[in-house]
Amino acid sequence: PVTITSPGYPNHYPPAFRRYEWIITVNEGQWIEMVFPEYDIIHYGAYVSVPGCRYATKVDIFHKQKTNNESTETFTYYGNEWYLVHSIRREKSSPPYYVTDGSETLFRLRFITCNQDHSLINNRKGFKVEFRLSKCPTCNIGPDFSTNCTVEPDHCLYIYSQGYPFPHYLFGKKINHEARIHQWQIATHINHTLQIEFNDFDIISTPGQHYCDNDLVTIYGEKNTENKTDYCNINRFNIGKLHSKSNYMRIILRTSLRKVGNSRGIHATVRSIHQQRLIKSNWVKNAAEGRPTDQSSTRSPRESSLAVDNNFEQREATKCSSTNYEREPWWRVNLQKRHRIHGVKIFSYLGKHETPLIQSNILLKHHADISPQCDREWPVGNYALPMPASGCPASKIGGSKWLSGKRFHAVQHDKPYDDKIRYWSENIMLKGGATSTGIEQHFCVHEDDNQKTTENLNETCTWQPGKYCILQYGNSCPDGFQIGSITWFDKSLNNSNSNLLNFVEGTMPKGDYTTHNTTLYFCCREDGDPTKPINLPKTRPFYLFQYGRICQEVADMSEMEHFFHYEEEVVLYGALPDLVFASGQKLKFQDPHPRIEVTLFDRGLTLHYCYYDIADKLKGFQVLVDTTPDTFGYGRWYDGDSGLSRPVNKPFLSAVECASFGTTEEEFANITLNCTQPIEGQYVIIFMKDRQDALQLCEVVVFGEESCGRPLGMATEEILDSAITASTFDSSKGLVYHPYNVRLNSFAAWCTTNTDPEKHIQIDLRLQNSNIVFDSKLPMSDESNWNQVNYVTIVGAAMQGMPHGFKSY
Repeated sequence: PVTITSPGYPNHYPPAFRRYEWIITVNEGQWIEMVFPEYDIIHYGAYVSVPGCRYATKVDIFHKQKTNNESTETFTYYGNEWYLVHSIRREKSSPPYYVTDGSETLFRLRFITCNQDHSLINNRKGFKVEFRLSKCPTCNIGPDFSTNCTVEPDHCLYIYSQGYPFPHYLFGKKINHEARIHQWQIATHINHTLQIEFNDFDIISTPGQHYCDNDLVTIYGEKNTENKTDYCNINRFNIGKLHSKSNYMRIILRTSLRKVGNSRGIHATVRSIHQQRLIKSNWVKNAAEGRPTDQSSTRSPRESSLAVDNNFEQREATKCSSTNYEREPWWRVNLQKRHRIHGVKIFSYLGKHETPLIQSNILLKHHADISPQCDREWPVGNYALPMPASGCPASKIGGSKWLSGKRFHAVQHDKPYDDKIRYWSENIMLKGGATSTGIEQHFCVHEDDNQKTTENLNETCTWQPGKYCILQYGNSCPDGFQIGSITWFDKSLNNSNSNLLNFVEGTMPKGDYTTHNTTLYFCCREDGDPTKPINLPKTRPFYLFQYGRICQEVADMSEMEHFFHYEEEVVLYGALPDLVFASGQKLKFQDPHPRIEVTLFDRGLTLHYCYYDIADKLKGFQVLVDTTPDTFGYGRWYDGDSGLSRPVNKPFLSAVECASFGTTEEEFANITLNCTQPIEGQYVIIFMKDRQDALQLCEVVVFGEESCGRPLGMATEEILDSAITASTFDSSKGLVYHPYNVRLNSFAAWCTTNTDPEKHIQIDLRLQNSNIVFDSKLPMSDESNWNQVNYVTIVGAAMQGMPHGFKSY
């Protein structure tokens, strides 16, 4: 209905310190969408302090009728009173956007110019805004970020996040890290269902997380149900058109406000359609059988293809695939077409495990004759261990149990943002660690009933000779250990910030815990060779403290040395660590104690741990689905504290998690893992994240079905060679550069002659060797030469610029 431009658009930008105002009225029953096709204005952060220049664009939306009983701002226009329902304030980052809901509406649009540098005027156009007739009304978010709307049958409405197409953020505003929740509850008539289609979707996800964590959209398709689907940028290509299971749908948007790197948000169309009977397939075929596979490494002759050969033998090693013992092993199958993945069924290796080979300083040794009772239970006595991310061991049936505790060190910790300075080991598995306000230490405390008799003493597990440390719990250490301590000078006594002090929770090891300092008492022993394995339960990972330069070996487990740097506010200038006193005659480092470093940083201490992971166990893995063959990905994330963009590189960066199996789960012969929601992709990956083991698979069944937008057959040769023609090809090397080498993943390539004036390649889809029938919405004009003409909608192309290069979309 109306188009408005800034004065001089698009050739001249308005002069400085001008204010322009437009009034636009909308009749009742009209649905009007305010859109800025062009928004090229001048506004810098320095303008914020200039009176009247806080914003460049202001839009206030008023209704003729008062929408609630609360007092609200009013605006008088031609003698009529209008009531404010929404305000939009913008700098130059993003244009305003709004859709009316059919009420009689007034737009008050104001534009303020504060550009003092006249040289910038020639580089800016100003703005152009259109107030268009909209196909749908809107379900605008209310003041409490929640709203209820009804869609009439065969009608639609728009929903969009607050501030769309940019998060609502103002310069100078204090960052609130609490999540913002937008909620829409939408209903329609009985015998109708709701369909949602996203017109724009940008909800950031944490790189390498493989699932939606902090920011996400959650959709419920019916009332009073726990069944939901979560979406963010990492799996947004799976969305398509979603249908509710009833006449109700609830959409929840959860976002976090950051200094930079915020996402645009969402814009979607919700339609009410007649309830349709959905025909579901009761059987989904195995999409992985016979498909190409690869893995991180191969323990010859156990190739990756053995996991998709339809041979379900589980006790013969040569029938199962296997990697070497290595960090984060993986296995992958290429389904060759995009599939909708519903889940997997995995058959594990049940035969005798081979003696592991030496792999990058890892040597697993089997010692079944060392304290066999320790295979079943932990040593008797009172003591404590550092808690890994997987949690404490399970409580025993007898008189002992595992308890947990936490110590919070209220000390500022500098976060690492790259690999130049490492404050802790990469992929450290300690629970807790650095937080935004301090450092957390978590403990697993073993409490015994102390009722062991002489008769059953030989039938229990005791700590074995070696070189390692644990934490003291109670008044003494178990037999064979000596007592030492370490003191943390967490906070300076001159620090008067009473809002952030040390505290403890749960059951704690023996220590001295004050609001400013922390002392932990250790039990250390050095009565054995650390290279001679001791025996401890192997049901789940655990930590010991390193005593000396190497970690104590544990039978049938792989050990990894980890470190963590604890920051301290007190700086010990020029002091020798061994001569620093904590209080009285007690030294800061009282021997014996675990290995520490005090010279790596200007303050604080670095404590060394030994992490023990289960070996030869098909546990602690993720099932990932990916659309690209990239094994390693590179990306960027925005640090909310510093406001800077940081690089990130992780394995399978773009993959989405279908399911996972934790290290604390029971072993299995075969297991079916269903995806939390169907995921579209071409590659299915079994990935042992943060594990160090050999990945052994006897058979992997992938439950999937070919999906829309799938490749048409250039890689799988469903498109015949005869369907591929080119303007020319270089025949100097025979058929090396023939047109049919244009297929994806080909070891050769197509190349024209240098003299070809119109270089082109052509693929005739009419000659496709496939029984797939494509639905057509186009008229078929000529069927004289063909029994059936199929029309295919091409939505994209994947091309490789060199042999063996990964394709990019």
